[in-house]
Amino acid sequence: MKNTEKVNNEVSKPKGSEEYIEQMMKKRQKTIKIAVITVVVIIVLLIALTAFAIPTMFSNKIISGVSIGGINVSGLDKAQAVKLIEEKVTPRQKEIVKLKYGEYEKELPMEQLEVTANIEKAVDEALSKGRAENIFSNNFAVIASKFRKQDIGLEINYNEGELEEILTEIGAEIPGRVQDYTYNIEENELIITKGKDGVELDVDKMKNDISDGIKNISKEFKNEREISVKEVKAGEIDIEKIYNEVHTEPQDAYIVEDPFQVVVDKDGVDFAITMDEAKTILAESKEEYSIPLKITKAQKTVASLGSKAFPDLLGTFTTRYDAGNVSRTTNLAIACKKLNGQVIQPGEVFSYNKALGKRSVENGYKEAAVYVNGGVENGLGGGICQISSTLYNTVLFANLGIVERHQHSFTTSYVDPGRDATVVYGALDFKFKNTRKYPVKLEAYIKSGVATVSMYGIKEDVEYNVKVVATVTETIPCPVEKTEDATMAEGVEKVISKGTNGCRSIAYKYVYDMAGNLVSKTQLSADYYGTIAKKVKVGTKQVEVPTTPSVPTTPTAPTTPTIPEGSPTPSSSVPTSPSGTDTPGETGGENLGTTTTPSGSGITGEYN
Repeated sequence: MKNTEKVNNEVSKPKGSEEYIEQMMKKRQKTIKIAVITVVVIIVLLIALTAFAIPTMFSNKIISGVSIGGINVSGLDKAQAVKLIEEKVTPRQKEIVKLKYGEYEKELPMEQLEVTANIEKAVDEALSKGRAENIFSNNFAVIASKFRKQDIGLEINYNEGELEEILTEIGAEIPGRVQDYTYNIEENELIITKGKDGVELDVDKMKNDISDGIKNISKEFKNEREISVKEVKAGEIDIEKIYNEVHTEPQDAYIVEDPFQVVVDKDGVDFAITMDEAKTILAESKEEYSIPLKITKAQKTVASLGSKAFPDLLGTFTTRYDAGNVSRTTNLAIACKKLNGQVIQPGEVFSYNKALGKRSVENGYKEAAVYVNGGVENGLGGGICQISSTLYNTVLFANLGIVERHQHSFTTSYVDPGRDATVVYGALDFKFKNTRKYPVKLEAYIKSGVATVSMYGIKEDVEYNVKVVATVTETIPCPVEKTEDATMAEGVEKVISKGTNGCRSIAYKYVYDMAGNLVSKTQLSADYYGTIAKKVKVGTKQVEVPTTPSVPTTPTAPTTPTIPEGSPTPSSSVPTSPSGTDTPGETGGENLGTTTTPSGSGITGEYN
């Protein structure tokens, strides 16, 4: 009722009256006030929605709450952020990790893994936060970053293939590794060696551990890491499988003219006892078993085919050895004997370990120097890696395909870095594939300090010349380990072993046509060879130095007394400095020479 009266009163006011004008002025003021308030509210809202985005648009700093790989980069410009992340990444690229398992140690230089990081990309992404095209979304992003942190992933890459190769070597070297059963034919016997339970490198765990150490830059880098292994049971001897693999019918060698093919001779191999009798032998608790064989010789061998089968020299390589080292020379001779006459058919893969068999006393191998666990020790078959390395180079010059090859832990004396091929029976092998159209035959022998491996076959319609270039890209000085010796005079140093420098190398194979034009350039390997510390004894025994006796001063001549007449005249005597006093000599340091290892002396034999 009151509102109705109010409206009636407003309407009843004459338009020209003072009351009407006053009434209209109040209404206008009210409308303006509402409009002003609305505008202010809108402005406040706009400010609230853009207050954080606008300063960011005109700043070159990364907004707060942003990190890269767990490293806070808030408030930094691009140069500062790049520098900060580089400071975290660069040391990781140069670290040397010591991998340990019991007494076994292996150094893993990160440089060998070729670690790279895309820092620019990560920093650019961090700078882009709060700088999108939409100012409102930018504002929201800036506000949100104050409450919800944003981490930019840093893209870090490394040579996974190289890591795989290193882990393979570690798996072959670790003590107590599981050994599967092996077998080989020795004359008329099949020798089967029982496997041994042991440990096996946990490759996946090691990969994850090393990868995390490389990529997680927010955590402290661990320079020492335990090698992860798992317990593994050796496989049971499968005599039926072995039989199927060794059993062959005798086959004479012959030549197929069209298409040309050389079929090699094979001796027939069969058990001289029944399968049940063989299983009875294996039921005994022994480490090694002997199964008698029945060998049927082929009537016609490859050698009887004459030069027609293998008329052309496809590749050859020689290395030098110390013929005075009888044990090592014996091992070289055995290796060459095993290789000599081997025929590899087109498409066939040749295994060096399979050809040589187990390195044992029974097979004639002698103790000679080998690389073991970062040092030099004597081991059966030391030196056979010289023949595998010689064969490797021959295969390269014959332009065949390499299937498996491993470098030594340390440099060798008989080939340049990048041109060696180490082997460990049951672990590391050297394998190649005959990628030519025709069979090839190996010829291997040692004579007067020179080991030679050659390959013969039939040249194809299109042949090539091969050049192998291995270059040392970095020399790594060997560390010096000094130990105190209380039996030696202080200051005296004696070199116990001179040590070996390490290095990095890269090897390429260049293939040319017969006109000398380069057809292809292939990287064979990028290798790392470790250092062997120089060991020096330092004397600490104190040497007593005799003191020099002091020289007495000349006494003052006494006053000549009055001599009574007739008395004898005393002679005045002035004592002199004592003669013949020795000045103690200085004890000098001893500079001892070291025995020079002759070329091919066997310091670089197998790992095992």
